[in-house]
Amino acid sequence: MSAAHASAPLRLAELVAALSLATDLGTGQPMEYALRVCRLSVELGGALGLGGRERNDVYYVALLRAIGCVSDAHRVAARFGDELLANAEISLMDTGQPSDVLGLLLRHVGEGQPALRRARMIEAALAAGPEEPDAIVTVHCEVAEQLGSVDI
Repeated sequence: MSAAHASAPLRLAELVAALSLATDLGTGQPMEYALRVCRLSVELGGALGLGGRERNDVYYVALLRAIGCVSDAHRVAARFGDELLANAEISLMDTGQPSDVLGLLLRHVGEGQPALRRARMIEAALAAGPEEPDAIVTVHCEVAEQLGSVDI
């Protein structure tokens, strides 16, 4: 690495891009998933005629859109065991379809646990009802808002 390169200041855009890699890891997405979403979003913004300032906003929103999603990893892990697998599957499904959600619960809640414990865990997940996912999304948004308002 050259001396000039080593002393170059870290740009906010680079820091946020690096943070998005950690978000990919924490949410069970393939590496550079957020970077690909960002690139497509910025290109789509250009194709729609957005100006430079607006595309700049699209860049940051695309990279930071999942920044709060790891705030409840402990809850998801307690429910599913493997929160990365659960997050990866959830991101591909239509959570508005009760049959899809039920299938996910039946496949993964308490996976690897003894049958009786697993049945109780599934019962608890079903008893939590649709309010639980809403509460989780609210927490994601609150954490993202707090992190997004930090001055660097």
